[in-house]
Amino acid sequence: MIKIKIQYLLLFILLSCTNKSSELETKQSLSLIFTGNINAEIEPCGCRQFPLGGIDNVYGALEEERKNSSIIFIDTGDSFYQAGFVPDSEKSSSLEKAKAVHEGLNLLDLNLKLIGEQDAAAGFESLKSLIKDAKYEILISNLKESVDLPHISFKHFKFHEHHLFFIGVVNPETMQNHSRNLFNSPITSINSVIKKLKSANSFNPNDPNHHLILLSHSGQQLEKEIAEKIQEIDWILGSHSMNFTQQPNQIRQTKLAQMLSRNHYLGKISFNKGELHSKYSTIEINQELSKKPKSNPLIKFIQIKKELIDKIQVTEQSQNNHQFYQTEQIPTSGSCIDCHDTQGTFWQSTPHSLAYITLKNSTKNHDLDCLKCHSLGGGNPKGYLDSQKIAITENPRDYWKDVFSTIKPSKKIRDLSSKQILKHSKNWYDLDLKHNVSHNYANVQCLSCHQQSVEHMNIPSKYKSTGTEAVKKACLNCHTSDQSTHWYKEGQLNQDIFSEMYKRVSCPKVINE
Repeated sequence: MIKIKIQYLLLFILLSCTNKSSELETKQSLSLIFTGNINAEIEPCGCRQFPLGGIDNVYGALEEERKNSSIIFIDTGDSFYQAGFVPDSEKSSSLEKAKAVHEGLNLLDLNLKLIGEQDAAAGFESLKSLIKDAKYEILISNLKESVDLPHISFKHFKFHEHHLFFIGVVNPETMQNHSRNLFNSPITSINSVIKKLKSANSFNPNDPNHHLILLSHSGQQLEKEIAEKIQEIDWILGSHSMNFTQQPNQIRQTKLAQMLSRNHYLGKISFNKGELHSKYSTIEINQELSKKPKSNPLIKFIQIKKELIDKIQVTEQSQNNHQFYQTEQIPTSGSCIDCHDTQGTFWQSTPHSLAYITLKNSTKNHDLDCLKCHSLGGGNPKGYLDSQKIAITENPRDYWKDVFSTIKPSKKIRDLSSKQILKHSKNWYDLDLKHNVSHNYANVQCLSCHQQSVEHMNIPSKYKSTGTEAVKKACLNCHTSDQSTHWYKEGQLNQDIFSEMYKRVSCPKVINE
């Protein structure tokens, strides 16, 4: 009994210590800003037609909020890596990307962070090393005590008469198999923390100014179950599922919200002094926000990190050449144009034919994750395993110097006219001939869509192109709701928009095929 009383006394003292009223109460309003599923992206890739996101623009958005409100900024997980595992061949660049996100979150003055399976992709020891200088706190309420990771199980903020209590849970089922046993049951853990908060006379669910907020990396199904079973929770701010709730869903008295991915939008819950009810809204992270502050340290930060990551990618990929040239190579567009002149000219007038330049302009032309949609044959021993080998020529350095000094559009690729694109594409084709390039895998090419057998070149009548549905499927492998947001509505493909876009890039019919 004495031991339990001591625990509650320590809990009460800790709650008092975490009360930042002197800082938060300087304003009449408080903005609880939340994000999640950053997926290792510090700025949007250059290929999106309507780019959103970028931590420099998040900085601008937060600075705008700070003009009138105090801020609590939180992240609900899956920030540091692009997937739940780190390929050995990309380990160095992946770790550097994770470090860039972590340092960026420090510069953004993040307060609380929940972890997801992508945050632990390189293992808990690596995660521990990554966050050792974190200015933010890791909030996990259901991590087992035996796990050596600095974290807290709850957090309390006071804003005038409002008391905000934060709990964070990870659904073990979202983690890699070897990490699942590190977590307790989310529902059991939530109930346990709530019980402690009540017993310490800190949290009173009957007080309308007490707000219990759950950060959840669990997926929609479990979050709905939590809302059904635990009625004290006011808000569940989730990630992992990557949904976008323009208006929160509600189960009983609990509101549920998620913010899609990659900082395209921030969620915002507003609390005002003297008002009982909070207000929910979203903030679109457009590309003008970075310019609003007089000084934005994230702009230079991003440029430095991009250049560093690019160098690391070149080095690590140069070590992945052991399979290169050992198999028959995938034919590239030059081979197709030899027979399909009309179709080749049409392709050369589309943005697909210059897609690689978009990556070059964004310092992403060595990023294999981006190259898989901006080139042909990436990661395939019949194509290329090293971005330095994307064009097979005797003197690649001279070749690329020639390409980048010649192909320099004055506008973004998508803003060029078809005539301007055709001119650049034909110049590039001439450079391939000049440098005796046998295979050039740069850009979105014929076989990016058609995917037919290489035997088509030898016996075209027998090995014909794939059908229309297969081609459309290939389109959607890259034009996802994340990369082509304007093609989708509420996560569903808009068939009218897709049909129009498909028509724009459909080659003229092949006569007598």
